[in-house]
Amino acid sequence: MIERYPNGEEATQARRLLVELADLEADLVYQAAMASFDLEDHEQAALLLQAVVERYPGTVSAMAARCNLGVAYEHLGKWQAADAVYGEVIKMAGNDEAFTDMIGFARDHQSWIREYRL
Repeated sequence: MIERYPNGEEATQARRLLVELADLEADLVYQAAMASFDLEDHEQAALLLQAVVERYPGTVSAMAARCNLGVAYEHLGKWQAADAVYGEVIKMAGNDEAFTDMIGFARDHQSWIREYRL
């Protein structure tokens, strides 16, 4: 439908539905990662969060996954990786007010890592 009638109303609706579906799929993987955090399996959490970032770019879940990927790396003692992920969060979020809390979180953690671990 999208390929045949790219300018049609149905194609626009189909595109919106595909975005919503990607968000839902991303959230399922994200929730599995959070369950791994609860079990203190930070290695598994990091793998799942990385999957969210790679498979579902542009979703809200991907941005949240980046923040928590940094936390997972901190628990694993991977300070340079955590610093890099927090830098990605800051850069990608820009000045988007929707990500204000995530930007503050990433800046605080990055600052602490740089002061005490790198």
